[in-house]
Amino acid sequence: MWWLFAVGSAVFAALTSILAKIGIEGVNSNLATAIRTVVVVAMAWGMVFLTHAQDGLSGISRKNWLFLILSGLATGASWLCYYVGIPLPARAVQFEIAGGVPVDRDGDIGDGAVMAPWDKGHERAKHTECRESVGIPGMA
Repeated sequence: MWWLFAVGSAVFAALTSILAKIGIEGVNSNLATAIRTVVVVAMAWGMVFLTHAQDGLSGISRKNWLFLILSGLATGASWLCYYVGIPLPARAVQFEIAGGVPVDRDGDIGDGAVMAPWDKGHERAKHTECRESVGIPGMA
């Protein structure tokens, strides 16, 4: 059963990236982040009240509060970097993850897996050109 949640997480993470790339066009990145944050906050608190977890607020320790707040700040910083980076021109900057799999800013595995049925070849070609421009063979 855990693997269903793992697949769901990967699919929704890919959808997040795809929808953000579409939604950010012509929108200030800080405004886009604020809009997304309002939606996430509403969903999170909705789940808290739906599951009656609000009673646990008083039992959260100072240490838990500290690390939850720090985690929230890191998440916010990540979102800001992501939304500021989306509209920037794609560059042939890549790094390799374990196993030598090349990853570029807009070519992550989840995007490709979710978008494959609708991809008419233009995204695949763009990524191939990017990889070849830095000497990495394109996808077959």
